[in-house]
Amino acid sequence: MPSYRRWSGPVALLALGMALTGCGSGSSQSEPTAWVGAFCGGIGNVLQSANALTAQASNPQAEKENLLRFATDAQKAMSDTANKLTELGPPKIPNGQNVHDTAVNFFTSTAKSVEGQRAELDKLDASAPDFHQKLSQIAQPDLQATGRQVATLVSNRDLAPAFKTAPECKRLGADAQAR
Repeated sequence: MPSYRRWSGPVALLALGMALTGCGSGSSQSEPTAWVGAFCGGIGNVLQSANALTAQASNPQAEKENLLRFATDAQKAMSDTANKLTELGPPKIPNGQNVHDTAVNFFTSTAKSVEGQRAELDKLDASAPDFHQKLSQIAQPDLQATGRQVATLVSNRDLAPAFKTAPECKRLGADAQAR
C-alpha cells in the first residue's frame, strides 16, 4: 500500500546512498571506525524495522499495527544510536565535535519525530472510512534536510576510510545492494 512506501522508502534510499558512496558503515573522542560503526548500525536497525513493512497488510487494522510496530522499533533504534554515539564521544577527526553533534541531533530529532507520528497513528480509527486519508495526513520529517545531513556525514573525507572498513557499514552496504 502507498502508506508503507511512504514510511519505508526514504530509509531504503538512505541505505542505498550510503552503499553507493563507499559504505561497504561523551566528552572523550572515539576511533572513527567505532563511531561510524555505531552510525551505520543504527541505520541498519531502522532498515530492519522497515523490512517488516514490505508485506501487505490484510486489512486497515493490520496495516495500523504494522506501522505502529515499525514506528516503535524505528524510534528505539534511533534513540539507542543517539545514546551509543553520545557514549562514544566525537570521532577523532578534524571537526569531530561538529560531525558528532550533527549525527546525534539527526538520530535524536528523528526519534522524536517518529514518536510524534506514532502518537498520531495510535489515535486513528482503522475502521473509519477515512482511515487512509487521515493516515496520509500524518506529518513527516523534512526528508530532504535529513538526507542532506546524512549525506554530509557519509561524504566526510575524514570518515570515508571508516565507512569502508566498519563491519556494520559493510553489512549495510551489502544489504542495500541486495535490494
